[in-house]
Amino acid sequence: MVIFGLTAEEVTAKRARTEVPRSAIDNSPALKEALGETLDAAMRGKNNAAFLLLAVDNLTLINDSYGFDVADEVIIGVGQRLRGLARRVDAVGRYSGNKFGLVLRNCSKERLIAVTERLLASVRDQVIQTSRGPVATTVSAGCVSLPAHAQSIYREAFNHAFASHAGEADQEVRAHKIAWSAVKHSYEKVGDSWIARLVV
Repeated sequence: MVIFGLTAEEVTAKRARTEVPRSAIDNSPALKEALGETLDAAMRGKNNAAFLLLAVDNLTLINDSYGFDVADEVIIGVGQRLRGLARRVDAVGRYSGNKFGLVLRNCSKERLIAVTERLLASVRDQVIQTSRGPVATTVSAGCVSLPAHAQSIYREAFNHAFASHAGEADQEVRAHKIAWSAVKHSYEKVGDSWIARLVV
């Protein structure tokens, strides 16, 4: 059997030389477990937490220019780079498709900004080596960070509202809205960050 000028054996050999096992980054269940544990600890007031979501940009263009195999190699290369920059206490994994998640434990707002900038630069400033040669790419990032105190406010307000609206069809929706209003009463959004309101 021949595929694009290569036999099936040659294709297998080529992939063995260039492709890192997906198990190295395809750990979405472990990522979600780490996220749950970290948020639970933060909601108990033990520490601040952050979740960073990164997506490989222009993947369609890479697919069209180099093929799906090379696009997969780029995704794998980005995942390895992100893992190499994460601390041992953090968790990084494939979130879905071209997206990666990074759970940051004990993370201040200042550290979140610094980590995000470092991750973006590490992908932007160094090409990914593939079987078709070096490929340049970038990633986009989105993140969420709430101080432990804000999460405590949310939890307490949600529990109280959930009990107050027992039996109502929209019980959970109302509880979430009330809890979020309680957080916004104590915190305000400045730019892309939430900071504590000044009490006069």
